[in-house]
Amino acid sequence: MNCVRLYIISFFTILAAACSEQTAPDAPQGVKGLWRLSSVSHFNGFLETFDERNLQQTLRLYENDGTCYEVKTLADANGIMIVPQERISYTLNCVDDTTYNYTENGEPGPFWQPADTVIVTQKLGFKHQWIRLKASEELRQAVVKAFETDANGNYTGCQVISAKEQNLEKENSSLQSLVAFCMLLLAGMGIYMFWVLWKRRRISNLLRSIRDESNQRPQQVNVALKQVEEDFKKSDYYIELHRRITRGDRLNDEDWREMEYQLKKAYPDFIRHLLTLIPLSEVEFRTCMLIRLSVPPTAMADVLHRDLSSISTIRSRLYQKVFGKKGSSHDWDEFVLSL
Repeated sequence: MNCVRLYIISFFTILAAACSEQTAPDAPQGVKGLWRLSSVSHFNGFLETFDERNLQQTLRLYENDGTCYEVKTLADANGIMIVPQERISYTLNCVDDTTYNYTENGEPGPFWQPADTVIVTQKLGFKHQWIRLKASEELRQAVVKAFETDANGNYTGCQVISAKEQNLEKENSSLQSLVAFCMLLLAGMGIYMFWVLWKRRRISNLLRSIRDESNQRPQQVNVALKQVEEDFKKSDYYIELHRRITRGDRLNDEDWREMEYQLKKAYPDFIRHLLTLIPLSEVEFRTCMLIRLSVPPTAMADVLHRDLSSISTIRSRLYQKVFGKKGSSHDWDEFVLSL
């Protein structure tokens, strides 16, 4: 019996996932689809509920042509038997946001849809609450086929969906999900690789542009820039800054802003080129400014409140970001000093 119940849970886990339907113009959220009877409210207040794990269920299949098929499902370890109960002609029209005209076989009756996945019908004082199921095409066809009749108008027989067929359907569904996942994964990998290649090509073009700009600069300009650098290193600001860093003084935000201002004056293209290559965090940007000021790594660690290994990691990581290959912290220092 436990095996049967586990099978029922599995069966309705596949079929009972609630799905939202597109709103039809003449029905609240659309009534088309498969519904499971979840409870019956009796006129005396008694509430009868039907758990989805029950071996026997009552289902309704509403079709767009105004036909509703009501069936019983009986489950065992071998599969699901579909037993026809009643073929119903229904109409459903929206009067306003909360009112609907609903008939079954020409008899009007109340109708509610408190949620997208729940409808409530009433007949002879009994309120029937139905929960939307996500029906497979195989189940829908089996329900409709259960109502086929012979020459005398009698139903030709019950329909059976075997456990083997259900397992095969689950396997096919799992395979389709796996294929879809793999396709999404491959697409994601393709987009990522394209982005990496585009990023490397962009940085390569920027590095080439920086080199060309430097090589094409007139000799007189290079001489003037060299003189500006020498004057900067002899300036009171430069000497005092190194003295403060050597003492281990803490630099505040105003000090860092002044450092950036002085570097822009002494090396006009340095910060522009640096920030064009890659986005930098605050600590990465400050590390690069200290490198350009020829501050040794141990002093960098003190002024940035980091250990020496962290400073080395920041520099080597920046080299890999820009050049797409591993390099030492010293390699990054040389590149920064060349800007």
